[in-house]
Amino acid sequence: MMSFAKEKKKKIFGIRRTLLNAMCLTFENLPDEIILYICQYLRGADVLYSFYNLNTRLNTALTGYCRYVNLMGVAYKKLTYVIYHVLPCIGQHVRSFCLNTYWESMIPDQLSQLLYSSRLCGIFPYIENLTVRGFSSERLQVFLDCIENLPRLDNLKIQFLSGSSTGICLRKLFSANQGRLSKVFFDWNSIDLDIPQDTSDISCPNIQELTIPLTSINTLARLCKVIPNVHCLHVNLGTFFVDIGNCAEAFEDVSPLLRLVDFSIDSIDWFCPFDAFVAMIRKMPSLQKLKFNLCTEEESFLVEENIRMNLPISCYQIDYFIDYSPSEMDSEIKNLLTSKRTVPSSVHLLFDETHDILNIHTVPCCIQSFVLSGSVAKQMMSGSSYAEHIRNLHIYDAQCLNDVFQILQHFRHLHTLSINTLNSLTMLNNSTTSNKPIVFHLPYLKQLRIDGTCELSNLLDAASDLYQFNVDFDCVKMFIQNHARSTRTNVRSIDIFNWTDTHAELLQHITQTFVTLNHVNIHMASRTSTMDSFLLEYLPVCKNGMQVSLGVKGSLSEQVQTNIRQWVIDHSHLSEKDSFAVQYRRDWFQLWF
Repeated sequence: MMSFAKEKKKKIFGIRRTLLNAMCLTFENLPDEIILYICQYLRGADVLYSFYNLNTRLNTALTGYCRYVNLMGVAYKKLTYVIYHVLPCIGQHVRSFCLNTYWESMIPDQLSQLLYSSRLCGIFPYIENLTVRGFSSERLQVFLDCIENLPRLDNLKIQFLSGSSTGICLRKLFSANQGRLSKVFFDWNSIDLDIPQDTSDISCPNIQELTIPLTSINTLARLCKVIPNVHCLHVNLGTFFVDIGNCAEAFEDVSPLLRLVDFSIDSIDWFCPFDAFVAMIRKMPSLQKLKFNLCTEEESFLVEENIRMNLPISCYQIDYFIDYSPSEMDSEIKNLLTSKRTVPSSVHLLFDETHDILNIHTVPCCIQSFVLSGSVAKQMMSGSSYAEHIRNLHIYDAQCLNDVFQILQHFRHLHTLSINTLNSLTMLNNSTTSNKPIVFHLPYLKQLRIDGTCELSNLLDAASDLYQFNVDFDCVKMFIQNHARSTRTNVRSIDIFNWTDTHAELLQHITQTFVTLNHVNIHMASRTSTMDSFLLEYLPVCKNGMQVSLGVKGSLSEQVQTNIRQWVIDHSHLSEKDSFAVQYRRDWFQLWF
């Protein structure tokens, strides 16, 4: 009987081994199209780390896949392996690459010298699009010298630029790569840039498409003088009020932008004078598309004909969102809001009674961003097709989640969402007045920020592909305590603000709830006490397999800083041979697995 059982067990193991071998053999023999189809569901770093250099056939199949390489948010071991062993082999096929300054101080020097020097050009000789992320303005100035003799590089994207508004020399930026750049893009997370008063010796005719954050409309006027051939210009104006007194006159000596056909401006944080707006668009005689998102106190913006009469006849599309905030709401405006009889169907009105703010937007609205008060929830238009082009939404002064949900059901295509409660110390609960649940879906949402405390379940369930999540400590603590199950989101990174717990138990529960998480940033509420005790709680937890990279904003004792890598090894399962990086710079402790 015993021998029969052993024989049966042996056969089962044999069958299992045969099946596994068949599966491996089947994968290697799959057509290239199927292999590439499978790769669509994997991150680029995982594909390069797992499949490249297994055999010649897979290398050949992945050649086309290697055209776009994004190594953001990957494990330290995978990143260093891909940089050292894979990028030099596939570099000639790469057409697009993302470079994060966070890596520079964390990876070995020999790898930093490959990516953050002129050797980068040798690795990617035919690169067309380069994204740089997290650079300071001073560091970017130095890095621009490394971009040279790349015959196809014409598109530069800059994300999360920090530092001084005057730290970037635009002439050097626009002239990088021997003047081959034609497209330059800054994201809205970058600092607002300033331009010197005297631009007489600056001319960058190579720039055709530009997205840029600026300090003021006067800065925009100076910019227009140096990019005479721009076709597409998108501008975000900051909150600087230094030179707004003569902003209309700033455009007097600006030559017409004869080739500009697509222009958008976002200045929701700055009150735009109508005469400055008119002076600006009159310098665009070939304009075809105009989009603006403005805050104003002038009634002239409320009549669309006032705007259209100053546009060239070539302009066939106009989209806008106007935040009208007068010092005192006129009785005529209030009558208009009450009757709505004279409002054309091409626009929609939203009135925030709490702040006496009138929002006017075109229907449909093809701008990128909306800023709405929670009080306008019941005034939203039915349907969602009119808002399908909106990617960024900020909801402020929200009083209950039903108001938030009622707004969100119209914005299915959002990429970023931020919600601010009426009182950040007040719990934001579901209203009990609505019996029918509000259904909304956010399938494209990548970034979510919540200032205050609220129930997160519905928001997280609606955003299945969420990547970055910023939340207060009390908010995430309440969610973890009330939910034992894991979430259905693909959250990779969480920033937690105002962290007050000295123990790491909650952090362990967070990683168990957000099962796809690979990075947590913690911003300590108190800067006076050191984070030593918190880290001593966290590091032993890693022994249980919880290897989530960690960043902590706070103070660290000098004793720990002296030999921080050895200190981490002494208080965790890690050894000197393990692949990880740790550092403490500018009040940030960073542990990268």
